[in-house]
Amino acid sequence: MNTITIVGNLVRDPELTYKETGVVFAHFTLADNGYSKGEQTTIFWNVTMFGNVAETFCNEFVKGREYTIKGICVPNEYTDKNGSKHHEIRLIAECYKNGRKPKDKTNKESNTESTKK
Repeated sequence: MNTITIVGNLVRDPELTYKETGVVFAHFTLADNGYSKGEQTTIFWNVTMFGNVAETFCNEFVKGREYTIKGICVPNEYTDKNGSKHHEIRLIAECYKNGRKPKDKTNKESNTESTKK
């Protein structure tokens, strides 16, 4: 399978789930800001992370912080509460790296980085 690397900012708190089978996973969204034809664009990536990596991420996350996520893209289909079918590409994360923290109230940035697998 092909891998993809996404750099984006965490949009909201990740949702950590423990299944009765022992599977642990987290869902979260990254906003990837870029430019297309001279205009700013934002792509929102739905990300799923499993196991110890998911638990570590959820214990250390900072909303608004930049993260580099490496994983594979898989198609996903779901039906919403109104019965409408939707298609999306979900990123299944293998590892992540912390990037810049959001600016604090004094407008300073921190560049602490660490790699988690």
